[in-house]
Amino acid sequence: MSDATPDPAEFVRQWGTEPLEYPACALCGVADRRQLLVEHFAGYVFGVVECSNCGFVYTCPRLPLKLREQLHTPRLRNALVDADILAARHRVPSDRPTVFDYPSQEVHLERYRVGLALLKRRMPSGRLLDIGCAGGRFVELASEAGYEAIGCDVIESALAYGRRLGLDLRLGEVSDLDIAPASLDSVTLWNVLEHVPDPRATMAETVSRLRPGGIVLIESPNFAVYRIRARLGWAARPSEYRLDAHEHINHFTPATLCRLLRGVGCNRIEFSVATGSGAPGVKARIRTFVTRLIFALTFKRVHLHFPLLATAQRAG
Repeated sequence: MSDATPDPAEFVRQWGTEPLEYPACALCGVADRRQLLVEHFAGYVFGVVECSNCGFVYTCPRLPLKLREQLHTPRLRNALVDADILAARHRVPSDRPTVFDYPSQEVHLERYRVGLALLKRRMPSGRLLDIGCAGGRFVELASEAGYEAIGCDVIESALAYGRRLGLDLRLGEVSDLDIAPASLDSVTLWNVLEHVPDPRATMAETVSRLRPGGIVLIESPNFAVYRIRARLGWAARPSEYRLDAHEHINHFTPATLCRLLRGVGCNRIEFSVATGSGAPGVKARIRTFVTRLIFALTFKRVHLHFPLLATAQRAG
C-alpha cells in the first residue's frame, strides 16, 4: 500500500460514490451464495454471505481494496468522523502514523505470548516470518524467544517504529520479499486472513516459503461464534463483537480454515482455545472457561472461542 493519500476533504466528498465489489467465493470460485445478514457502515450496506458450494462465509458486496486501505490512514478515518459519517469510536489519535502500529499492538501482547508458546511446542527455533506485522511487536517477542524473526506489512508507516528499534521489518506482501522457497521454519499471520482479497493465493504463497515440516500459525475471528450470537439475538448489542464487514471480508470457521489449509498443502492442523483474549471482567473469564470446557469435552471438535488460533504443518 502506498503512503500517498488523498486530501481528507476530497476523500469525504467522494465517500459513498465508489462502486462496491461483488466477488465470487475465494475458496472454490463459485458465485452462487445466500445472504446470512447485513451490516451498515458509513452509508454503505454490506452483505455477509455463505457460498452455496463450500460453505465459506465472506462479505459481498464489499468495499474496493483502495478504500479499505485508505481507512487505515488516521487522517482519512478521522476526517470521516469529523464529518459525522463515522461514529466517534473509530477516531484514531492524531499522533499515530497508522491505525495499526507498534503501540497499538500492546493490547495483543497476552495473545501473542500464548501463540508463541504454542509455536514453541511445534517449532522451537529457526527462521520466522510474521506476515502483516504492523509495528513489529510479535517480531520483537519472537526474536527475544530465540527465533531469527522478520516481519512484513503493506503499510509502510506501520513499520517505522519497529524499524527504529532495530527490527527487521520489510515492506510488501510475501510475493514481494526476497525469501527463497522452502527456506522458513515458521510463518505467523495474526488477524490477516480476514482482510486479504484472495486468502487461498495468500496462503499458497505463504506455504511455499515454508520448508516441509515447517509450521504456520494463524489467528482470525471465529464466525461460528458470531453465527450463534446472531441466532440468539446478541450480535446487535453494542458490547458484542461486530463483524466489521467494511474491512473484514473473509469470515472463517474451523471447518473453512481447515479446508483452506489442506488445499494449500498443510496437514496436522491443531486448534487451541487461547486464554489471552485480553477481554476484561468476570463474564469474559466465565465465557473463556465454558468454551475451553466444551472444547475439551468434545475432543477439540467444537470450537466456540472467539479468536480462531490454529497451527498447521506443511506436508512433505
